[in-house]
Amino acid sequence: MLKENAICATSVALQKTILAIEIRIATGPSHIYGLLGGHFSRGNAGQFCLAIAIDESDTDAFHDSIAPQFDRVYWGLPGNYAASVSKGIMRQEPPLPCGTLEINCAAYPEIGSSRLIFAGLGKVLISALVRDLTAEQIADFAFRQKTSDMAALLHEKNS
Repeated sequence: MLKENAICATSVALQKTILAIEIRIATGPSHIYGLLGGHFSRGNAGQFCLAIAIDESDTDAFHDSIAPQFDRVYWGLPGNYAASVSKGIMRQEPPLPCGTLEINCAAYPEIGSSRLIFAGLGKVLISALVRDLTAEQIADFAFRQKTSDMAALLHEKNS
């Protein structure tokens, strides 16, 4: 389990929310795929808490994913992808909501996955929560992400 904390703003009042995002992007003859989800619960007295379940096993196949059939997809989230998700979420522009965001649903393929897509999915997930986006707005926001922006999430901030 990967855990992070940050100061939150009580002005961002979210109710309990469950959200998952599955994305497949065709990149010519290849593709990028990822699925990320979880739930947010209000509370935590002035703190935003992030908890990410890590699952390194590659034994539970996800047969109904939207990834191409030639790419085997597994349920779970390896540690290196969890760290990328954390960076995508924790680099959200303030204010963050007070409560706990628990990432407990993920899937990744053998071929078409990367730290980049999971950083981007983390950003989309927290943005959808904070901005209270509709499903259509989430899809639009996800597909407007540039790979250069996702890559920047993986680099340390200059303080």
